[in-house]
Amino acid sequence: MWSFLVEGTDQAVALLVGGTCLVDTLMLKQVCRQFAHLSKKAITHHLDDASPAIRVEALQATIRVAEETCIGDVKAILGRTEDKDASLRHLAVSALTYLVHGDDFEAPAVIDAGIRLLRDGDSTVRQAARSLLCTVARKGDRKVIAALVDIIQSEQACLRQEAIEALPEITIRGDEVAVAAVADCLSDESLAVRREAVATLGDIANYFDSDICELLCSHLTDPDPSFRCALAHASAILARLHPGTITMLISFLQDTHAEVRYRALLALGVVARKHLPPLI
Repeated sequence: MWSFLVEGTDQAVALLVGGTCLVDTLMLKQVCRQFAHLSKKAITHHLDDASPAIRVEALQATIRVAEETCIGDVKAILGRTEDKDASLRHLAVSALTYLVHGDDFEAPAVIDAGIRLLRDGDSTVRQAARSLLCTVARKGDRKVIAALVDIIQSEQACLRQEAIEALPEITIRGDEVAVAAVADCLSDESLAVRREAVATLGDIANYFDSDICELLCSHLTDPDPSFRCALAHASAILARLHPGTITMLISFLQDTHAEVRYRALLALGVVARKHLPPLI
């Protein structure tokens, strides 16, 4: 409503300026064409309204101003990332993702907000925060990586999984801190965390890292077939010539689950095509 205030209705004008009836609006008609500045000031005021519905309207109007002017009230939008209502936090973070760029002077404050929201109680807000950080922060940003590594130590499995999942978008392959943190999760009690960890190692560990290769091979007896599928895929990426990896993949050809056998066959095909013709 307020985002279209310049062309808006009498009722919208009355609501925005605090009028109690349309008589007040008639008195304000004469200044309607100069209302843009006043509307901006009033919108900012309503960002702190007690009603979530009004705060949403005000935030949407603030975002529209930022989109149209490219000058934007980033500070005002940033303030809504601390709103008590999850829908407003999500809206604010989503807007900041495309309004702010890595070289903007607001970027450090936006990144700090994104890091804080990685632990938000609402999963959609956390997802938006990860997207924000992957977009605004630079690849290899130590502050963001440190925050994700810290969250990997969380007692909540969902937070551990989400942090591991976000690392490939931020981390430069071979980052020792990130690789060590993820490697420790290969024995996590949560299947979702273990599976995410092995998949992420395939994306962030150095190619042909013998220690990581040995570590992956040591988990070939994991009881979950989906983990073993991910293990076959990651091993083929990282360790094409590692003897232990070849042995593990061959053993997977006898796995009781068809999908594991299929993944192992694909992985061996990748290896054999370039390096080990006899395997074909």
